[in-house]
Amino acid sequence: MIPIYIPSYNRAETIKTTIWLDESNIPYKVLLHTEDCKKAYLKAGVVKEENIIVTNAERGITNQRNYIINNLAKKGEWYISFDDNIRTFNRVVDEHYFTKKKINVESSEINQKTFSKEMSAKEYIDLLLEDIKIAEQIKAEYIGYATVDNYFFNPKKYKTVGYVISKAVAIKYNGLTYDKNLEAMEDFGYCAEQLIKNNCVLINAWQKPQAGHYEKGGIGTYEERVDRKIIDCEYLMRKYNNFFRYKTKKGCHPKAELQIRFNNPKQIIEWKKSNYNK
Repeated sequence: MIPIYIPSYNRAETIKTTIWLDESNIPYKVLLHTEDCKKAYLKAGVVKEENIIVTNAERGITNQRNYIINNLAKKGEWYISFDDNIRTFNRVVDEHYFTKKKINVESSEINQKTFSKEMSAKEYIDLLLEDIKIAEQIKAEYIGYATVDNYFFNPKKYKTVGYVISKAVAIKYNGLTYDKNLEAMEDFGYCAEQLIKNNCVLINAWQKPQAGHYEKGGIGTYEERVDRKIIDCEYLMRKYNNFFRYKTKKGCHPKAELQIRFNNPKQIIEWKKSNYNK
């Protein structure tokens, strides 16, 4: 079984991912910062003691992700990292998911329900094993999923360049760590490093975790994060010259959102020739 790690903070009574995994008896570990955090989670009664790891890492999701890398991940092997508020996963319905690589999203027969078949955690793991085979073939070490629910933006099953949101990922650890300078957008930095290292990631756009975004608890609501997001965006724009651009997003600060400029490996290779000397 691929190990599953769930960093969690201040969601003792509202953690959701563990409930979804428990329904299929899938093993996992919840990572908490302190023994006091552990007491709160045990008191809430949602997570069992044997499923908790106290990291004693400094507060912050970047530190928890690096704890996984430095203490739990095995080089050359895959692990899964989930956010703590995943209710379930949705995917494309069987008739398309298992037979096609592209869907005509402009067809009148296609709608949001086509992309909304609910998966158990067991089915998720079974399908991930197939995605890992594809990732190994293209030498990708980072697997992610659709970032938006709107099916119109996901006609192709797989993408090899794009933003992998850290809400649900599979990682083949081979030395990359998370940048300690990033606190609110650590996954943008890590995704950039994966693309620079391997020229690709693997995004299964026909699956999507169903979870709240910027919920209370965790590292905070959007309003609580936005100042730090602005700082992180400025840092990423400096560190990765011409790799990102600012993204206009309804209801969001114009300097707090980014997108990757590229959509294929050749563009990554060309960027590296003139912008990256690592």
